[in-house]
Amino acid sequence: MSTLIEIKKIVEYKNSRLLDKEQKSKYELDSIIKTVTEKYKKNEYDFKEFSVLNLSKDKKVRKVYTYKDFSLENILCIYMKRLLEKKFYVKYPNRNKFIHSLFDIMNSLKDMNDYTIYRFDFKKFFDTISNEYVFEKYIKNINLERYQIDLINKYVQDVKYCHAGFNVSNIFCEIISRDFDELLRAELNSKGAIYYRRYVDDGIIVFNEYIEKEECKRVIENIIEKVFRDNKIICKTKCKVTLNLKKEQYISRRNIPEKTEFDFLGYLFCLEKTKEDKIKMSYGITKKKIDKYNRRIENIVLEYKKNKQMELLRQKIKAFCFRIVYRVNKKNMILWKDKGFIANYSELRYRTENLTKETEMFLKNAVKNAFGKNEVKLPYFLKESKKPICEEENIYNLYNNLKRYKSLIFIDEIGIKKETLIKLCRRLNMYIEDTDSYEHILQEYLLTIKVGH
Repeated sequence: MSTLIEIKKIVEYKNSRLLDKEQKSKYELDSIIKTVTEKYKKNEYDFKEFSVLNLSKDKKVRKVYTYKDFSLENILCIYMKRLLEKKFYVKYPNRNKFIHSLFDIMNSLKDMNDYTIYRFDFKKFFDTISNEYVFEKYIKNINLERYQIDLINKYVQDVKYCHAGFNVSNIFCEIISRDFDELLRAELNSKGAIYYRRYVDDGIIVFNEYIEKEECKRVIENIIEKVFRDNKIICKTKCKVTLNLKKEQYISRRNIPEKTEFDFLGYLFCLEKTKEDKIKMSYGITKKKIDKYNRRIENIVLEYKKNKQMELLRQKIKAFCFRIVYRVNKKNMILWKDKGFIANYSELRYRTENLTKETEMFLKNAVKNAFGKNEVKLPYFLKESKKPICEEENIYNLYNNLKRYKSLIFIDEIGIKKETLIKLCRRLNMYIEDTDSYEHILQEYLLTIKVGH
């Protein structure tokens, strides 16, 4: 894997992923490639030269670390990530697969006499994993070229922890976390665990027998000691990984209260004891996520309140209430993109009869309520009738669309045709040429209706 060849490929790939209007010209691209390759040959890079951004999300501020786009440091981070992904055969966790298997397990629990559910979370996970420690324990002695080892070593000396934002952080985190998963699974198998999944810093275990809360915690903390605090590894920067006990959740079948709940990856699982000592289960999304999506709808309404663009409002709400499907080319492969609320919470479509009350009310009334809350008159496409909106065949309603898994498929051959997409854009007064490619038009359209691309 020639570094200079890879640098060129990465620069070209990064450019291809930019919006069409932001892509570099051939002259600019050649200039960037020449600059970064010359700097690399002279070892003119410093991984300490990064920026720290404070991003606010869901009323929470988090730090994101970045290098200047198209800088040599930025390109080399992508190179190291690709290199280590191949060497360690890393596959990143799939949220939808995890959730699907968890719902299967939850469905089987109602027939079990005893079980224990333990939900755990790591505290500031990325910022507590030492790059140097991961390098010394897992990377230093693998089969890599000397110059590749030296490059990674330079990085870990300059950047102490797996800070969010750096490309290398994801692969370092996954390398050590995979070791954690393997050792924990081995330990859990002897204790009757029937389900274990970890998605970055969130983990959940289901046992088919009673396990005390302190025992659950002890098992995990012992594995943390083995994996993240190995005394045989000599390094200056130590890992500081610990459990976040504020987010710990524990449920035991034999000691279950009248009603209890836990969450995982945005889904909410509620267990309620009946008079017959049976367990009734209901499902939904967490209050935090409900608040997040309510804010998103309200922002659409507030924008309309300012600009009075009815057609833009209609298309934005429609996009919000539908599953958005399209495809992109990546490394000579075709990837399918699946976006939107319905895509994120697709498991609930099988369980609309067992939704939590809060989730059902959100799905049925969120769009309508956003107008009332912000004192905006309901638009013509949401006009009230004798039937509640949620009971009509209304395409601007999350509940209806989730139940029917309504999708907008932006693929010329099998979904929305190019001529239809052009008409949608022109209704929004977007400047689109008939000769523009489908991909370019779609990119501009999705950004305009605030879906992103």
